[in-house]
Amino acid sequence: MTPEQSNALRAVARQCNQEIKDAIKANPKVNRDDISRPIIQAHYKRIEPVYRFVDLLWCIGVLNGVLKERL
Repeated sequence: MTPEQSNALRAVARQCNQEIKDAIKANPKVNRDDISRPIIQAHYKRIEPVYRFVDLLWCIGVLNGVLKERL
C-alpha cells in the first residue's frame, strides 16, 4: 500500500467516522447499528475498487482507539 492510498483510506474513514458520530448525536435513541451500517456502506463505495470492506472498518477502529495500528 502506497502512502497516497493509505492517506485516501484514512480520509474516507475520518469522514465516515464523523458522519456516524453526528448521526448518533442527532438520534441517540436509535439503534447504533441501524445508523452506522448505511453510512459505512455509502462511504465504502468510494474506495471499493482498491480496498476491502474490512479495511475501512479496521481504519475506523484505529481512529477511535479500539484497535491498534501495527507497523
